[in-house]
Order: sequence, then C-alpha cells, then structure tokens
Amino acid sequence: MGKGARNRKRETAEVIPAKKSKKKLISIIVSAVAVSLVLTLAAVFVFMGGLLYRSSIAMESENFKVTVAMASYFFKDFCNDELAQNEEYYIYTMGYDPNISLDEQYIDEENGVTLHKYLRDLSKDHIGEVLIYAEAARASGKELTDADYKKVDEQIDQLKSVADEYNYPFGVYLNQYYGKGVRESDVRAAIELLLLADKEYVRLENSFNPTEQELNDYYSKNREFIDKASYMYFTFNGSTAKARAEEMKKCKTAEEFKKYAVDFMVSSGKVTSKSKAEAEFEDYIKEDVYANSNNNISSWLFKEGRKAGDIHSLASNNEYTVYFVTKAPERDTQKSLNVRHILLSNDMYGNAAAAKAKAREILDEFVKSGKSAEKFSQLCSEFSEDMDTAESGGLYANYRKGDIEDAYEFEKWCFDTVRHEGDAEIIVTDYGVHIMFLESFGKEAWELECAEIMKEEVFDTAHKDYYKKYPVTTDDSAFNNIK
Repeated sequence: MGKGARNRKRETAEVIPAKKSKKKLISIIVSAVAVSLVLTLAAVFVFMGGLLYRSSIAMESENFKVTVAMASYFFKDFCNDELAQNEEYYIYTMGYDPNISLDEQYIDEENGVTLHKYLRDLSKDHIGEVLIYAEAARASGKELTDADYKKVDEQIDQLKSVADEYNYPFGVYLNQYYGKGVRESDVRAAIELLLLADKEYVRLENSFNPTEQELNDYYSKNREFIDKASYMYFTFNGSTAKARAEEMKKCKTAEEFKKYAVDFMVSSGKVTSKSKAEAEFEDYIKEDVYANSNNNISSWLFKEGRKAGDIHSLASNNEYTVYFVTKAPERDTQKSLNVRHILLSNDMYGNAAAAKAKAREILDEFVKSGKSAEKFSQLCSEFSEDMDTAESGGLYANYRKGDIEDAYEFEKWCFDTVRHEGDAEIIVTDYGVHIMFLESFGKEAWELECAEIMKEEVFDTAHKDYYKKYPVTTDDSAFNNIK
C-alpha cells in the first residue's frame, strides 16, 4: 500500500568518442592547439555557467538564501511530487503528457504559458514557504541535530546509489537530473533548509490538540460544512416532464421512487430491459455528499429540519428534476481505525504463494509474542515494503474509508462489521500480501473532519503571520533560469 519508491524518468546523454586519423606533424600540432583552445573555452563557459548558477540568488529571507542551483533541486522534487500526487488532474484536465518536455506543453498557448512555467511558479511559492518556516524555526531556537545531518547523508547516499545504477559519475547525474551547475553541496543545503522548516511544521502540528468540547462547539457553528446527506434524483424532459415530476413526487418511499424511475425508463424506450434500467438508476443515487454552494439542491437538502423521505423538484427550462432524501444531513459517526500493516510483494519472494508463506511465518511470530504494537513495528521495519509507513511501524492513524484510493480489499477488511481491536490477519490485494493488525479504534469521522478544518485555520493564521514577520524576496530573472 502507498506510493513506495517512485520511478523517476532520467535523461541520458550519449558520449561519442572522437575519430582518430593520421595527419602530418604540422596539422597535428595546429589541430591540438585548436582543440586545446576550444576545450579550454568550453571548460571556462561550463564552469562560469555552473558558477553563476550556484552563486546567483533566486530567493532569500533575512537569514537564508536559495541559489538558482538549490532552486533547481527544489523545483525538480516539487514537480515529481506534484505530478505524482495529482496525476489524473494534470493528465485529464491540464493535458499533461509525461513523454513530452514541460517546455513544449502549453496550458495557455495564447499567453505563452507552458506547463513548465506554471509548475515553476508553483514551486516558487513552495520555496518561499520553506524559507519563512525555516526563519520561524530559527527564531524559536530550533537547530539541526546530528540525527538531522544523518538524514541528509542518507538522502545523498540514495541519490548516489541511483547514479551508480545508471553508471553516472555523481556530479554528472546531478547536472543531468536537477540542472546544470547543481552540485552535492547545493543538494545538501536544500535538504538542510527543508529539515529546518519541517521542525516548525511539526511544532505547529503538535501544538494543535483540540478538546472534545472545542470540537463540539466548532461542529455546532459549522455543521453545514461537516454534515453529509444522501439522496436519489431523476430528470424528465419534454412536454410531459412537469406532469411526470408531479406524479413522481407522490412517492412515499425510496423503493417507490426507484420503481417509478425504472418503469419510466423501460416504458419510454430509454432502455430495453428492467435490469438495464436498474443498473442505470445507480447513477442517480448520491451517497454521503457535503453541502455545495454551487449546487441548486444543496440549500434545500441541507436546510435545518430536513429528514429522510422528503421530496422536492426543481425546474430548468423544459426539464424537471425530482429529489428524494434517503438520509437526512447528519455528522458521520463511523469510527476511524488505528490500523497497521506489513506489505510483502510477490516479486520480492518469487511468487504469490511464497509471499503468503512468509507472511504466515511473520504473523505467527507476532501472535506468539502477544500482539503488541511494539512487536508489530519491529517486524514492519524488518520486512515491510511499504516505504511510506515502514518508519511509523506500518501505522495508518485515524484511517477512514476513502483515505487511500483503490484500496477495496484493504478497506473491506478494515471496516468489516465483525472487526475487533487486536484482530490480525493476512489479506491479498493488487499491491501484494498484507499482514493486517487493528490496533484500536480512533476518533469518529466528524471529529476528524472538524479537527482538520480547525488545523487548517491555525496553519493559515500562522502562515499569514509568518509572511509578515519574515519577508522573502525573489529575483525573477535568476529564478527563471531554471530549466
């Protein structure tokens, strides 16, 4: 489960050796001098280009500077995360093609805005945020520890192992992947700045711990943003639409509403059979929706006092839509889970049977040890291939349905009605074999929803305050050198 180690595309360059030929002595001398001059000029050009890249300041705050080389590193990593986390949006909405250079993909061709420029501007905001949080961390006395510097070394070592894998000298790899002039010292400086900024993020995170009363008070004042409701709807068109809608509004139950819609689809010839009509009607069912200010039905659906069985219609031109409430607006009281897992891939153990056998062996050891969270964490760090959760002992804290995309088998096990604290079992998903452990039940979904919104407000307030206290300046001409 989780993204794991991401595969990143890397540009490669072919080195073509010079051809040798026999020349007269004078020609060889002249050629050697010419080649020496060209190489010297080229070396000076490359050196000066890299030097300028590393010495030009793209962004700075009072105590920290980000050179163009550092900004190039930030930009590349930002692009990787942004495009990976929002892949569908970029592909289907922005028209992103991973096989074409960002410089050649326009999101606003009329104004010359390429995807590269768009992402570069987003990364500029990201780097600015890193700077202000690093300043805030410094102001509160935070410094990097030996453990932090060890993390920097580990990340550098990971990059070096990738360079070795592709048979690149490390310096060449950094230039190929992150941009001209980028050196190990630039990467180190960027990572150190990120780690310092992260200390302030963590401090803010840990300082936010709302009480039960505060959560209830927030819910009472903002329930229209927290509650969820479910409904069915059906639309009629044409000259008989109004009469049909009025007739459908006489339905007293969800079953009657669905039957009316299904019968109409069949009798009108919209579909050829009742089974097809029933299948199509599934598209007219909306479950657990939030209020939407841009949705015409929301103001009615989320009106105080709304209850299951209420029915309503809206007209638009010659079209009438009837709505039937199947679940009144209310807060989601389903408990979240603190669930742990260990992931074993089929590739690692040769096949599915071997992975499952290893999982059984690990599970038996866990059960015999007394099924403690500490033991599971130890086994997780030793065996799990989910890089996203290995460090946290495989823990998904306060896990809710839908928190992970495409996790049907995972969620089916987690939210089975027979599930109890302490349950441990092996399941198989498309990701591989999982050893599951339900450590405990967490907060109710509505509490987490309120806490998340409240936390966003705390961070937003801090963010605005930091921007005033720790101004950041940007040299756009330098920043725009990022390729």
